[in-house]
Amino acid sequence: MDKILKSLLSMQMLMFAASIIIAVGSSYILVDRVLVPRAMSRYGITESTAAVREANGGREERGEKTGTPKKPKKGSGTKSGPVSYNLPSIVVNINKTEGRRFLKTGITLEVDDAAVLKELETAGPKVTNLLIETLSAYGIDDLTEPSGKERIREELKDRFNLLLETGDVLAVYFTEFVIQ
Repeated sequence: MDKILKSLLSMQMLMFAASIIIAVGSSYILVDRVLVPRAMSRYGITESTAAVREANGGREERGEKTGTPKKPKKGSGTKSGPVSYNLPSIVVNINKTEGRRFLKTGITLEVDDAAVLKELETAGPKVTNLLIETLSAYGIDDLTEPSGKERIREELKDRFNLLLETGDVLAVYFTEFVIQ
């Protein structure tokens, strides 16, 4: 009888320890996979935004024009140097998802001269249309693969350069990239 009691007691202890481990693991998964992503999307924080904030000491820079033109190199003429231009965030449906999935993205363009900023501002609807047409043509596989994102950046750069008359887009950067 004493042996059965000890066996029963050790089994209860084992079940109690297992339930504690399951509760801790479930809590971790709930926080890591559900609550944190919801909070990040609610407040517009993406992994890239969080990395920018961390790099800037907790500050996030906003506005249409970020940074200042770099000092011109000697002998570079009248050009002011590369300048960054933030495009407004845009939401598009993802191709072949029947409207159930969408992409919210923020994009910053690095242009070769400050004069291009004026052209981008006046071409606002054309810029928005270009973004919608380009981004909504991609499927979920293209959007989740790093090589697909690089292909999108290159296509956007090429299409912006066709649109611009006064200068060139040197680089396209995703400042926000959320797939829902």
